[in-house]
Amino acid sequence: MEKYLDQSVVGQFALGDAMYFGTLTLGSSKTILTIYLDAESAPLISQPYPQDLAGVLYDLTKVTLLDSIFIGGGTYTKQVPLGGYARSRQLIFDVGYVLFSDSSVNGHQRIFDCLDFSIPNSNDLFFFRSFTSLIDVPDHLPKDLITEDLRLSKEKFGLSMDVNTYSFGDSPKVFLYTGASILSTLRLPLGTLNIKNNPIYTMPTNKGFKVENEISCYLDFDEPKSFWEITKEIESILQLLDLLLGKRQILKSYKLKVNNNKVHPKVFDVYHSAHETEALNDSIHPLERLIQVENETEEFEKVINDWLLKQEEWKFPRGHYFSVFRKPTYTPDTIVKLANVFDLVPDRAYSAEPLSDEILIAKKLCRDAFHPLEDSPERSSVLLNLKRLGEKTLKHKIIDRYEIIKSSGFVDLKYMNDVITNSVDCRNYFVHGNYRKFDYIENFTEFCFLIDTLLFIYGISEMLEAGWTFKNWKPDELNQHFFSRYIVNYDLNLERLKEVSKKGFGIQV
Repeated sequence: MEKYLDQSVVGQFALGDAMYFGTLTLGSSKTILTIYLDAESAPLISQPYPQDLAGVLYDLTKVTLLDSIFIGGGTYTKQVPLGGYARSRQLIFDVGYVLFSDSSVNGHQRIFDCLDFSIPNSNDLFFFRSFTSLIDVPDHLPKDLITEDLRLSKEKFGLSMDVNTYSFGDSPKVFLYTGASILSTLRLPLGTLNIKNNPIYTMPTNKGFKVENEISCYLDFDEPKSFWEITKEIESILQLLDLLLGKRQILKSYKLKVNNNKVHPKVFDVYHSAHETEALNDSIHPLERLIQVENETEEFEKVINDWLLKQEEWKFPRGHYFSVFRKPTYTPDTIVKLANVFDLVPDRAYSAEPLSDEILIAKKLCRDAFHPLEDSPERSSVLLNLKRLGEKTLKHKIIDRYEIIKSSGFVDLKYMNDVITNSVDCRNYFVHGNYRKFDYIENFTEFCFLIDTLLFIYGISEMLEAGWTFKNWKPDELNQHFFSRYIVNYDLNLERLKEVSKKGFGIQV
């Protein structure tokens, strides 16, 4: 698949009942298919065009294009000799996924048995040690190792070489791969996850040699799944890995396998444009990870299991949250979206707000007074608010989520309730207008702090509920994880917010 990246590849693509010439461009930010038609070959189909397309590239490689959206085209006319005109048309599609294999596939077919993927920071996240170089190697060791290897080669394969063809010195170096193929095995609701090495190396010569390795996740499903089912699951896993590493991850390598032939399983290479690729390959220090997977394997397994089991119920708040976490933008739309995350959290995640007997009596009296009135916007508004009486407000929902953090012993940030109040008041201003505590444009740093607060509270509370113990993670000035930066800079940002806020701090909310 790599040979097609960042270039336009020609091929034939199916549209309707016929094949048409086209070009497929696999770019880092977008994948585009352009189909070329002439007047005689124009397909007799009307829009909308199919979302799943199949094709054959110039080298006979078959491709399946999934989630393809028609985004435009054009008709071109050219005058030809002896009068008349030649006409042609282009159809342009934005392609979501490209599957490379020797056969096409339907995205809803439950045929895939295994998934193998890596992310840009796989080797940082899974910091298992299986490569090293030995120091203070005894002078005799290289000769002994080579002698034994030559003996085995002669015994097994009939190869005969003399150890004396090698030159030996008094400061030998030994570079070692431990041979660990599977680094760890975890049990997930979907199946069995193996974290594995994928070493690639050249044979040593007088020019030297090269060894590279990329750690990947190999998920063996309990039962076959469709492409779209896998896509939903892998998105949930990527969201968790984003939190663990503190930065956006993408599918760097993505393969699906069909084990209809155990000896030679059918492999589908999957390409998906990242859309935003800057800084994806920056390394992450092992101490910045929320979980040290190689030392806390059981905790990692518990967290990922809890995360996956909650995905269906929590997919909407998570979807909103990670659309911001992956690429924070500090705008009014962002703080509105993040505040809405807490309203999208399932109600059962919040404790009930008890009402006093006096409030319950007043509620009933008000309802009895308004219910018989003629229907009007005012009557509906009052009855709706009476119904909501006792439900938590947005402000108290966010405070509830922060209480998870505080009660865990992770961190206790002073005046947090007041910071939350400012965040909600800011959100309310951009939704309803009217009152604001300070000028959010003139005091942009303080505005950004309010957004970061919502990002911090939701992300940390989710991790703690999933079983994160934070025993090997410490926030400090050298830790560049977003959560660390927020805690380290909290006091400074709090003082700035105090200075510009019109409402006092330390009051009951």
